[in-house]
Amino acid sequence: MPTAIPITEKEYSLTETVDATPEVLIVRFRPSDGAANNFEPGMFMMISGVDPDGKKYVGRAFSIASDPSSADMEFFIIKQHLHGDGSVVKSHFMESKIGDKFMLKGPNGQFRFDPKVDKKVMFIAGGTGFAPFMSMPRHIKLTTSNTDIITLYSIKYATEIISQEEIEQLTKDLKMKMVVTVTRPGQSASASQPSGASPSPKPPSPQTNTTTVITTTTVVTTTGTNPPQSTTRTTTVPPAAANQPPKASSLEPTAPKVAAPLDKVQSDAPMQQTKPPLQPAMVQPMNQNASPSADAAAQPQKPSAPTPPTAPAPATQQSGGPITMETGHIDSNMISKYCNDLQERTFYICGPLPFVQAAKTALASLGIPNDKVKADVWG
Repeated sequence: MPTAIPITEKEYSLTETVDATPEVLIVRFRPSDGAANNFEPGMFMMISGVDPDGKKYVGRAFSIASDPSSADMEFFIIKQHLHGDGSVVKSHFMESKIGDKFMLKGPNGQFRFDPKVDKKVMFIAGGTGFAPFMSMPRHIKLTTSNTDIITLYSIKYATEIISQEEIEQLTKDLKMKMVVTVTRPGQSASASQPSGASPSPKPPSPQTNTTTVITTTTVVTTTGTNPPQSTTRTTTVPPAAANQPPKASSLEPTAPKVAAPLDKVQSDAPMQQTKPPLQPAMVQPMNQNASPSADAAAQPQKPSAPTPPTAPAPATQQSGGPITMETGHIDSNMISKYCNDLQERTFYICGPLPFVQAAKTALASLGIPNDKVKADVWG
């Protein structure tokens, strides 16, 4: 059994905010009494805001990203949340000012890492669930514990790697195997995009099935006909209509445009023996080219100069030095791909509930016993 750590509550001041990624804010606090809080990597704190009159608000739990040797506390904050009813809630920290007072209570939780006990580990993180996996390597480095680490870090967008420069340095210093996998490689995050939301599809262009006169010389283009048909007709065309640019023809002119249903939101949970929804930007590797449709192949093609064949890029690429980049969800195949000694490791998982559940299912399918898996859930 781990050693019991007393839970305390005391005042901290906000000392720094870092706009880490389009979706994530890093916040740092310093204790008013200057004394460090005793905790082990993996544990969390309850953070409560305090108004000018000293009133304390309801607290929320956040995993600690800092090393236990530091008096300062660091946390990863999602800037905006999309709730089930469609409402968007902005984090209180987006409007907080340096010097604002907060009450931190803890440490809490049994998600605790002891480098003297676990010599070979795999960390599996989803989004801001990466916070404890910053605390753990920082602690390993300072204690020179020589722990063998493999980290799988799942993010929605390539822009969402938190503290990338420090991750790269820790990867080199600790000889850690660091894999970052992007579940939405064809998309990007923005500061105004709430967490949990998919980018809004553009509204389809209005369709017309009418005959439009392009010029006053009675040349007529019939929409949906390829090539355009010309005929003569005595029709007066208003100047505004005549000045409209012609629409480009489609490879599938008779197929109606269908907007993606707004209630189909792709989860960032790892997929276990399950085919993801058919959203190509999310589920296909970045180097994969879609095959042309039969309708497209039937269209007349202009001859072009032959080009030499090029080999497709591998799905796994190196980016930023020691970090290995992947695409797709963390599943049993990805876990076994990067770990050939599964039975020798202890597994730590942190992220949203669907992510944690799917990762635990993947490990179970690989024969990992429950007592070798530790998990913490946020959200």
